[in-house]
Amino acid sequence: MRLTELERRALAHALDGIGFAVEIFGSRIDEAARGGDIDLIVFTPGVAADERLRLSLRIAVDFRSMCDEKIDVHVLDPEALTAAERAFLGVIRSEPLHPHRLGNGVGELREARARCMRSSGSAAG
Repeated sequence: MRLTELERRALAHALDGIGFAVEIFGSRIDEAARGGDIDLIVFTPGVAADERLRLSLRIAVDFRSMCDEKIDVHVLDPEALTAAERAFLGVIRSEPLHPHRLGNGVGELREARARCMRSSGSAAG
């Protein structure tokens, strides 16, 4: 899985407390590839469509608050998949995104964000 330390920490921050299975897919699971956005699937059994949309937006916003990398978050109810969602899941290659794969995680997030903001020359904090 190709993620920088900052991306790992931003993901740990964005996914903190989610409580659902999360998988990463796309070019970021190909060690030989370069570039590419971060693609996630969050499986939320029994969660209504409007709540899934809010969760997707919250994860993306929380991630982007720390890291300026593009992220796509797909939130799916595995108990109510559409035909298109089943087909999509049938053709992608994905890997579970376990918290231990995200490094130091939430404990060092403020420090990592401060370093990122300093390196980008931003005055925001």
